[in-house]
Amino acid sequence: MKNNLKTHRFTIRLSEDELQTLCRIAHREGFYPSAIVRHLIIRFLENRQALGGINGQAIA
Repeated sequence: MKNNLKTHRFTIRLSEDELQTLCRIAHREGFYPSAIVRHLIIRFLENRQALGGINGQAIA
């Protein structure tokens, strides 16, 4: 999970308000919106891995 090579893309759907809010926050924080989304996904995956919930295992 520590591979920094970004070679895949996928689409997420946000409402216009959600997108505007994300872009506003990203601009204020000095990041691209995609960097924030990647960061949140990575945190989610690391959290699930720490709980033992990746690779088909149930999470309590």
